[in-house]
Amino acid sequence: MARQRRHYGSVRRLPSGRWQVRYRDPLTGKRLTAPGTFPTRAEGSKWLAQLESGALDPARVLAAKVDLRLAGYAGEWIATRNLRPRTRQLYELQFRLHIAPTLGDARLAKLEPRHVRAWHAELAAGELSDVTVAKVYRLLRSILATAVDDGLINENPCRIKGAGVERSVERPIPRVEDVAQLAAGLPDNLALVPWMAALAGLRKGELFGLARRHIDLAAGTVRVERALHELPGVGAKMAAPKSHAGHRVVTMPDRLVQLVDAHLKAHVGGDPEALLFTNRRGRPIRATVWATAWNRARKSAALESVRLHDLRHLAGTLTAQAGATTRELMDRLGHSSIDAAMRYQHVAGERNAELARRIGDLFEGPAPHL
Repeated sequence: MARQRRHYGSVRRLPSGRWQVRYRDPLTGKRLTAPGTFPTRAEGSKWLAQLESGALDPARVLAAKVDLRLAGYAGEWIATRNLRPRTRQLYELQFRLHIAPTLGDARLAKLEPRHVRAWHAELAAGELSDVTVAKVYRLLRSILATAVDDGLINENPCRIKGAGVERSVERPIPRVEDVAQLAAGLPDNLALVPWMAALAGLRKGELFGLARRHIDLAAGTVRVERALHELPGVGAKMAAPKSHAGHRVVTMPDRLVQLVDAHLKAHVGGDPEALLFTNRRGRPIRATVWATAWNRARKSAALESVRLHDLRHLAGTLTAQAGATTRELMDRLGHSSIDAAMRYQHVAGERNAELARRIGDLFEGPAPHL
């Protein structure tokens, strides 16, 4: 049962997974909501019983609800959400640096759209990129949306149209020749990384999470089921892909199968759990080690602006140019929404138009009579 009813009040489970207590004010008869939520039904029921017995003062409870600050609620929100460790750290950092200084001490019940607009205008006028501003706004909007579900506020004060939309500058797509140059500039044990990103479309964390058992040379496939993440103060940890769509099996082009086969023979132990990419001691590649090697390779190839993630974009573009449908693009790259897939198809369409123009340029003079 999602809701436990009592004569004095009720305890129900919220979409966030927390438990909300509602009770009837003995003076006014109005239905009120507890100032916070509870991790279990039992704790919510205990709080309600204390209120009913008089162990808790209703006036103090109401005052606590009115006085609840955004920083306190946001801290609970971040701590109790089902988040990946890296995402949790990112949210904590974003809130501490970009939301708390202006709005953290605001009373949740008193937060209005004008306060959010003023905060957003100040943030947008600063030195943050438009993408970061959009991410931070979305975080605040999500926190306050849960506050609405929790019955702590009547409506979400985040109402700035388009403020949560990221408008990234279109980055140039690397060429296959660029991948070869970058691979040549990396140590032998890491030279396969850019090829896997460009031809299989794997993310960095997914690449460094691969073990021998994830490769099936006979079928020509690589199975993605985890990713390696390095968290400050915690170290390198394996975690599930960023979304359900991230769990996938990718069929590799024949050329990539050959490269993977050679890499396995030269650099990977026979244990099924042996990682594809390790340091000399067989440990996972640390972020600093990869960054140093990657920066040297980019400098050697005069491709300093190319990011590893750009090679994943190349994989998406090549897949679209090969005629993949939107669903096929999403499955291959592990996307849970169609937005990125549509972008790759748009790039492929532009490329086809450019090829058509070049073909037309091969013919000089007036069109022949047919």
